[in-house]
Amino acid sequence: MRKVFREVFLRGPMRCLFAVFLALVFCVGVSVAPTEATGKKVIVQGMNQDPDILDTIKAAWYSDALIYLHDRLVTRDYNFQYQPGLAESWETSGDGLVWTFHLKKGVRFHDGSPFTAKDVKWTFDTIKDPETASPFAGDLKAIEKIVIRDDYTVDFILGYPFPNLLFNLSNTAAGIQPENCYEKYGSDYGIKTVIGTGPFIFKEWIKGDKIVLLKNPDYAWGPAWMSNQGPPLFDELVIRTIPEETVRFMELETGGIHILRDVPTLFVDKLEANPEVQLVTEQATKLGYLAYACDKKPFTDVRVRRAINHAIDRDTIV
Repeated sequence: MRKVFREVFLRGPMRCLFAVFLALVFCVGVSVAPTEATGKKVIVQGMNQDPDILDTIKAAWYSDALIYLHDRLVTRDYNFQYQPGLAESWETSGDGLVWTFHLKKGVRFHDGSPFTAKDVKWTFDTIKDPETASPFAGDLKAIEKIVIRDDYTVDFILGYPFPNLLFNLSNTAAGIQPENCYEKYGSDYGIKTVIGTGPFIFKEWIKGDKIVLLKNPDYAWGPAWMSNQGPPLFDELVIRTIPEETVRFMELETGGIHILRDVPTLFVDKLEANPEVQLVTEQATKLGYLAYACDKKPFTDVRVRRAINHAIDRDTIV
């Protein structure tokens, strides 16, 4: 179950603590019971917050929906090794300043338009444009320019060697979008319309309630390291926003949601004792920390910061 779950859902790099409601969801081959009303196979995932926008370029917080809607040039496999995504291969110059990516052919966006080097250049040029104010721009500062060689070959020209380039290109924020999406959809883009090449197609976002995604029946370009490179094995994915931890926990126990990510440790023991729930533990690549707002009182006073530092019980934390 663990392998199947990761392959169907985790097309991005994040892996941590999940709870899966087994009565409805997974067995060999991902057997999903259809809903009585529609006959569709529907999976419901619970999340703790609503996104600010469903646009990888502008988002300050990345909803899991963006992982399912967009593909990236580079992916990371189960061992965190870099593998082809929308780029089928790449090479670098001897000085590390030119990265050449060879793109997959036959890939199409959800609106039917073909994926080409123009979309790659537009996506990253837009991220780097100061007027866009993309939170991801700083991660791409090593890129001086992007040059299109042909429809399926693109060069990333760096100002200095940057070993983290593949890591950043495999992040959720690096999802490729069609070059005309802002011009075509205007302010509705990322709210009422989202266009990607991913395994799911955007249907609707009811703010504060849910995001509904539909299976992309034409999807045929998933990463080779996944056992399923084709369409998802169910029809619809609903991501419900449930801010309260206790409510999310109760929804999981009663089958109101089937997938819960970032399970609070407070509920782990009870979930492990529930035969209808399987807890899946995986390594995560993210780092959580607290930082002082040193421009605001009382943290402008170094003595306050030192006092807090001395008060931390490090032995207990360890």
